[in-house]
Amino acid sequence: MNRLVIRDATAEDKDAILDFCRDTWDWGDYIDMVWDDWLNDPDGKLIVGILDGVPVAVVHICIFPTGEGWIEGMRIKPELRDKQIGTSLSNYCVNEMVKADVRVVRYMTASSNKPVQRISEKHGFSRFDSCYVLWSGLRDGQPHLAKLQPDCVDDLWSYIEKSEIYKAGSGLYS
Repeated sequence: MNRLVIRDATAEDKDAILDFCRDTWDWGDYIDMVWDDWLNDPDGKLIVGILDGVPVAVVHICIFPTGEGWIEGMRIKPELRDKQIGTSLSNYCVNEMVKADVRVVRYMTASSNKPVQRISEKHGFSRFDSCYVLWSGLRDGQPHLAKLQPDCVDDLWSYIEKSEIYKAGSGLYS
């Protein structure tokens, strides 16, 4: 494999990245919804990995004034996932955090994402907590929980706005 080049993303990288992110999960991916925000994030960097002149990886990092950092949205072109690109991208992110005097770095991943967990352990990350993203509603008049998908967000927000908790202003935020 030729040498991987890691650099800040540009608008020209978008189509190539979105092309391989399109099928990350069975419902697609959210990278297309956040690309422009991440590209213009004043507190972060959108970073790409380039191989043979083609974008093959992406990740976004945020550096907060509190001295904390956040890594999110790491994607590797599927046919290259076993080529150490994730490790190289992670090393780059951690080095960027160190240069910015970040004291704590966090990320979130699925409990089934063993490759990311192995890379993270190499950097000294440890599991802090776990969570589940669920949609609560009614199905056939009965309470029902399901995994929250991006196409449910509008329905969920409508439900929240109608709730007594939200109307009472008791601390529910989106």
